[in-house]
Amino acid sequence: MFKKHPVLCSIAAAAVAVIIFQLFWGIAVVSGNSMSPSYEDGDLVLFNKRENPEKNQAVVAYVGDKYVIKRIVAVQGDVITICDNILLINGEEQGSVDNDGDDREESITLVEDQYFLMGDNRENSKDSRIYGVVYRCQIIGVVAKKL
Repeated sequence: MFKKHPVLCSIAAAAVAVIIFQLFWGIAVVSGNSMSPSYEDGDLVLFNKRENPEKNQAVVAYVGDKYVIKRIVAVQGDVITICDNILLINGEEQGSVDNDGDDREESITLVEDQYFLMGDNRENSKDSRIYGVVYRCQIIGVVAKKL
């Protein structure tokens, strides 16, 4: 039947591709420099909607009223402490961070389905230090690759 109707074949193939893409994949645009040098402003990234997010993966999340691309630095059970502009995760130093002049020590222990997200460019990133922990339902997908 499709040999006689190449247009139908093309339409069917396009419909299947759209359905698969809508269910499993997405494309996002990087906005700003918070993920530099991994991802730069204007980069397109392909993300997997079905993959379970894990520590150290870049993700697309819906925070507040916008989509962001950040890296998961801590997951359930991790303790995040920022003291004297030093980030500690489970007591291990992860490097310096700009805490906007706020030098008070603060610790957060993540519970089930909570994630702490940060930009790779930690000196220039609005992330979980500002908007708090992100829940699993806010994570849209795991970044698979830069396009």
